[in-house]
Amino acid sequence: MMPRILLDPALPVPLYRQVVEAVRAGIASGELVAGAELPGVRELATALRINYHTVARAWQELEAAGLVERQRGGPFRVAAGGRDDAAVAALREGLRALATTALSHGLQPDQIAGWWTDALTQANGAEE
Repeated sequence: MMPRILLDPALPVPLYRQVVEAVRAGIASGELVAGAELPGVRELATALRINYHTVARAWQELEAAGLVERQRGGPFRVAAGGRDDAAVAALREGLRALATTALSHGLQPDQIAGWWTDALTQANGAEE
């Protein structure tokens, strides 16, 4: 079962990227499990009312990232191990967004790094 994909053309994020992130999130959350069949490019493009090439690009990016795979002539499926890869990618993207926000508020990289080190120490159960 495909997670619901909500696209917003008003966002600065390209539509293909929005599709990629929706599938990544579905894999990371466990909603899409290894081996789950994904809709075909034309089928998803029709359902989302977007260009076929937009979905094709999203599927190509997901395949290159190792999150989906395709047997010759067969449907795309969620790749084994994709959940871990998607979760790590989502975490990295979240950290990148957090760093961008912190820097835009005038924080210095060494200050951010210190806070990150403190947070890791606390999460690891060690007290200062």
